[in-house]
Amino acid sequence: MTLKARIILIGILQILWFNQELSAQLDYNSIVPIDSVYHPLVRTVNFREDIDQVSMPILYLDRPYSLDLHFDILEGSPRNLFYGYCYYNQDWTPSNLQLMEYLGGFNEMEIRTFRASSQTYLPYVHYTASLPGRDYAFKVSGNYLLVVYDNSGEIYLTRRVYLTDNSFKVNPRFQIPIDPEITRTHQSMTLTVTGTNKTTIINPSKEIRVEVWQNGSAINKTVLGDPFFFNGNQINYTKQDGILYPAMKEFRRKDVRSIQHRTIGVSYWDQIGNDFHCYFKMDSTRSNQLYRFEFDFNGRYYVGFEDRIDARGDYLSEYVWCHPVLKTSIESEYPVYVYGAISDWKLKDEFKMTYDPTEGVYKGKFYIKNSVFDYLYATINDDGSINTSLYEGDWYETENDYFVLVYFRPFGGRYDQLVFAGRFNSNR
Repeated sequence: MTLKARIILIGILQILWFNQELSAQLDYNSIVPIDSVYHPLVRTVNFREDIDQVSMPILYLDRPYSLDLHFDILEGSPRNLFYGYCYYNQDWTPSNLQLMEYLGGFNEMEIRTFRASSQTYLPYVHYTASLPGRDYAFKVSGNYLLVVYDNSGEIYLTRRVYLTDNSFKVNPRFQIPIDPEITRTHQSMTLTVTGTNKTTIINPSKEIRVEVWQNGSAINKTVLGDPFFFNGNQINYTKQDGILYPAMKEFRRKDVRSIQHRTIGVSYWDQIGNDFHCYFKMDSTRSNQLYRFEFDFNGRYYVGFEDRIDARGDYLSEYVWCHPVLKTSIESEYPVYVYGAISDWKLKDEFKMTYDPTEGVYKGKFYIKNSVFDYLYATINDDGSINTSLYEGDWYETENDYFVLVYFRPFGGRYDQLVFAGRFNSNR
């Protein structure tokens, strides 16, 4: 074998070995397609468009667009991390499409943007991945699961991502519920969905699926049933009170961007060893209070640090213990949680409150990064849905975001196209 041939062979073997190492590979069929954190050191997972955190990670097919995934790992040295995608049906069951049918290029990208924390008591590494990724070429719209893992195949986190072509149009209308008992506590809406001139819809009940989310919560989403009527490529979900949500109240807010002085909603700070503790001013129940407008982020949070001139929160912020307190004379028969984007729109054990009958208060303790964040106090209903009415109440004037997803699978189609994904505000 000539020297040139040997060099070429060695190069090929190195490439094959490298790809095998990266692909120490994932069995996507074994991964549950939900938003989850698998590694105990992973914290503060969020998506941002420019500097704004988004409630739903939406990407666009055949359109220049970038969405950044951010997260921390609470350790001092960086790891070699990668991410890939897997495609799913509209209901998040496995799709029959093969990888080459929904994705071009490599289904593996190394996360190369990271930075260790600077001058913080707790060391961590902040990672950023710009999505969809320069080597990805999505071929079809729909539901994708983003998986972050290392070269041993250990999964660190998963996130649902929605890729749309927005070929359909959606026209919402917010209105007062017709039921007089809920006119001041609920928000009602109707939708008109319009397909393209080239779209042929035969049976919308079987070919179309419409989901409505209130703010960022997937648990309380509504999957619409049969349309009220259908005409050509226009589908009308205009049944009175067919889409109905408790209006909630404006989110509460706390500002923990400083460890040196009190900010919004903070009673005092304390330092125990290398841990910072932020004690909130006491909250009261709002279920019987009149509505009052307060500017909020509709449940989202923003990482930031105010104690240094160069306040780049991603790598200068501290991690702190927060201590919320809710005054109430009656203990709920259901567990009470702090709820919002800081809890991944879930009722997590780390955000669970404990009732102190002596003081007549619920107390909590959770660990987050310096930020300003929204939250509500929530319980869980018997059917598994999240309920904020017990301690927050509901008022029809509350400003909320509503996300609409429209899927289309024509007769004979092999996958569910996401033909619309968008946000609408109840007060605009």
